[in-house]
Amino acid sequence: MRIACIYLPAFALQVQVRQAPHRAGSPFAVVHGPRDAQGELSGSRAVLVCSKAAWEMGIRPGMSAPQARALAPDVELLASDATLYQRALEALAESLMVHSLSIDIGAEGEGESQANIAVYLRVPKASRGDDFAQTLLLGLDRQGYKARIGIADNRFTAWAAAQGARTRKEGDLFAKEYCTVPTGGSAAFLAPLRIDLLPLSTDVQHMLETLGIKTLGNFASLPPPSVGRRWNAEGVDFQSLAQGEGPTLLQSFTPKQVIIESIDLEHEVAEIEALAFSLRPLADRACDRLRGRSMAVGRALLRLKGRDDSCSEFSLDPARPTADGRRLFELLRAVVKDQRLDHTVCELELTISEECDPEIEELDLFSGGVLDHQDRPSPESVDVAIARLESMFGKDSVSSAQLTESHRPERAFRLTPFAPPRNSSTRNSSTRKRSTKRARKSRAKRASATRAQAALPLVMNGTSGAMRLLDPPTPQPPGDDPHLPLSNITIEGIQSPVVATFGPTKVNTEWWSNTPVSRDYYEVETKDGGRYWVFKKTEDGQYYLHGIFD
Repeated sequence: MRIACIYLPAFALQVQVRQAPHRAGSPFAVVHGPRDAQGELSGSRAVLVCSKAAWEMGIRPGMSAPQARALAPDVELLASDATLYQRALEALAESLMVHSLSIDIGAEGEGESQANIAVYLRVPKASRGDDFAQTLLLGLDRQGYKARIGIADNRFTAWAAAQGARTRKEGDLFAKEYCTVPTGGSAAFLAPLRIDLLPLSTDVQHMLETLGIKTLGNFASLPPPSVGRRWNAEGVDFQSLAQGEGPTLLQSFTPKQVIIESIDLEHEVAEIEALAFSLRPLADRACDRLRGRSMAVGRALLRLKGRDDSCSEFSLDPARPTADGRRLFELLRAVVKDQRLDHTVCELELTISEECDPEIEELDLFSGGVLDHQDRPSPESVDVAIARLESMFGKDSVSSAQLTESHRPERAFRLTPFAPPRNSSTRNSSTRKRSTKRARKSRAKRASATRAQAALPLVMNGTSGAMRLLDPPTPQPPGDDPHLPLSNITIEGIQSPVVATFGPTKVNTEWWSNTPVSRDYYEVETKDGGRYWVFKKTEDGQYYLHGIFD
């Protein structure tokens, strides 16, 4: 068993930069403690961690807030937020679950106010240490973090390896480096390291250094009679740690919060186009967490927040569940692209309000060959097109045709909100039971649709009638040519000469009701290229324009 330690230096600082990217490179510090009633930081509160720019101005951890202000008046002091840091740590753990199912972030509340955080995870058996570390670094970078990684046989050695995984360049706190300890080589790796890596008290460390014990190897080689309970703390034997025999137990993390990602903007924005750059990291971070949960976006809510509690909300219902950051970003951009804001925006918040099982995409064995249909749109293109149409014309602008229990052409279908069927094989067991009931209803609808289509044989263009129907049908004067039912098609007083007629298709239905239907349907082509659907009533021989082929 191998354990990886992800060491996140200045975690509080990184969370603040991740929340507000414009703070990167600016002088600011996180002060341990809340603000008082006047909004000022208490003088007794100390600087927890500071940025590189603040360090260059003389700010140091441990300084009080007034001292930091006096030394650098322009430095930004932020109060530490334990809730924010804990949520950020849990969100990070979710994104790491795609690499390992055993992730230990410590007990809730542990390390909330600490400057540095360590996360442990079990390395999969089939993974090589260096490759696994590089993959973790890429995922951390996408989540907005910089870390050092150590991989070893136990927790302490992995942590010590992460401590030593520094860049060759001096003073680079956020060097993205990793160190892999060979299997069985923990003792040899720890031997030359300094003894202050052990959590010993200052007095004990001073005593050991006085005795000439300055490395972990020196401490591990002490004879057993000289090492007693004084080296133990909370059931941990420090000498065992120094000997490379530390604990390997991990407390697995379980996701429990709704996925919410947010970003603060440096300046208030009034144009939608200026927000596109901030939508991409939101989508990537949310999808990384979803993939860790083995879930996909079923429904999302984007909030554009402004000052004074002003907020604009945009809902997103992908036609197909997705956990791809690029696709989610394109959908979000399409949703807001043609919108207009009545307030400025200072914060973006993305909430995954509904999660669902990801769909399994069926790949084409002969992609790019003879059987590859070039005119078939991809699901991603359909989703983006729908999102843009709904953004421009409203939620009711995109509809689907649903078959109904009627043989009349004008009642054979109704328009419903666009929702293409999803692959039921990806749903969980409780959903499959509901899917079975829906499948039975769907089969009944298809059977009734077959009966309805039997009354309307397929004619022109391989369709069974026009989708755009006129309500009510428009009367048309009969034609003079005995070979053509109509000489002209008249719409709003404009006549178009008829050049071809196909039909008739007889429809005789609902004879059992008080309003039976007996019609002869024709498909008519006019000189200007228009195609229309016309019927003649059997009772009186009157022609009516019923539909238009688009």
